[in-house]
Amino acid sequence: QLERHARDKLDSKGADFIIANLVGGESCAFGSDFNFVQVYSHHEEVLQLGPLSKAVLAEKLIDHLSRSFTSNL
Repeated sequence: QLERHARDKLDSKGADFIIANLVGGESCAFGSDFNFVQVYSHHEEVLQLGPLSKAVLAEKLIDHLSRSFTSNL
């Protein structure tokens, strides 16, 4: 259901990427310092990141998104 919702939003918003934050489980519970996300786009496979600290996750997301935009120029 998460993937369907993410892909619907990707289309309806006309976005290049949608990042779905998976909440739950012991390591990624609500309020935790760790997150697990899935990155959806029209041009790439689903990227799964985590569980990672929010700081490391942010770095990995910035790196992935910047590489994706650079390769599409």
